[in-house]
Amino acid sequence: MTVTFRDINDAKSVQIVDPNNLGAAFGQGYGIVNVTLEITKAPVTVPAIKPILK
Repeated sequence: MTVTFRDINDAKSVQIVDPNNLGAAFGQGYGIVNVTLEITKAPVTVPAIKPILK
Protein backbone atom coordinates (compact mmCIF):
# COMPACT_ATOMS: atom_id res chain seq x y z
CA MET A 1 0.00 0.00 0.00
CA THR A 2 1.25 3.46 -0.88
CA VAL A 3 0.08 6.49 1.08
CA THR A 4 0.76 10.19 1.39
CA PHE A 5 -0.25 12.80 3.94
CA ARG A 6 -1.96 16.10 3.11
CA ASP A 7 -0.37 17.39 6.35
CA ILE A 8 2.74 15.50 7.49
CA ASN A 9 2.01 16.60 11.08
CA ASP A 10 -1.51 15.10 11.05
CA ALA A 11 -1.80 11.30 10.90
CA LYS A 12 -5.49 11.66 10.08
CA SER A 13 -4.65 13.39 6.79
CA VAL A 14 -3.44 10.12 5.26
CA GLN A 15 -4.51 9.36 1.67
CA ILE A 16 -4.13 6.08 -0.20
CA VAL A 17 -2.21 6.57 -3.46
CA ASP A 18 -2.97 4.45 -6.51
CA PRO A 19 0.51 3.31 -7.64
CA ASN A 20 -0.82 3.03 -11.20
CA ASN A 21 -2.01 6.66 -11.17
CA LEU A 22 0.51 8.74 -9.18
CA GLY A 23 -0.55 11.82 -11.13
CA ALA A 24 -3.89 11.85 -9.28
CA ALA A 25 -2.10 12.38 -5.96
CA PHE A 26 1.05 14.26 -6.95
CA GLY A 27 0.40 15.83 -10.35
CA GLN A 28 1.24 14.84 -13.92
CA GLY A 29 4.70 13.49 -14.61
CA TYR A 30 5.44 11.88 -11.23
CA GLY A 31 6.58 8.28 -11.06
CA ILE A 32 8.31 5.82 -8.76
CA VAL A 33 12.07 5.82 -9.28
CA ASN A 34 13.07 3.43 -6.49
CA VAL A 35 11.69 1.72 -3.43
CA THR A 36 13.47 0.77 -0.22
CA LEU A 37 12.22 -2.28 1.65
CA GLU A 38 13.38 -3.12 5.14
CA ILE A 39 12.56 -6.39 6.85
CA THR A 40 12.59 -6.31 10.65
CA LYS A 41 11.64 -8.60 13.48
CA ALA A 42 9.48 -5.85 14.98
CA PRO A 43 5.80 -6.71 15.39
CA VAL A 44 3.33 -5.45 12.81
CA THR A 45 1.68 -2.25 14.04
CA VAL A 46 -1.29 -2.05 11.65
CA PRO A 47 -3.91 -2.90 14.31
CA ALA A 48 -2.47 -0.23 16.64
CA ILE A 49 -2.35 2.51 13.99
CA LYS A 50 -5.75 1.89 12.33
CA PRO A 51 -7.80 3.76 14.98
CA ILE A 52 -5.48 6.76 14.67
CA LEU A 53 -5.82 6.93 10.88
CA LYS A 54 -9.62 6.70 10.84
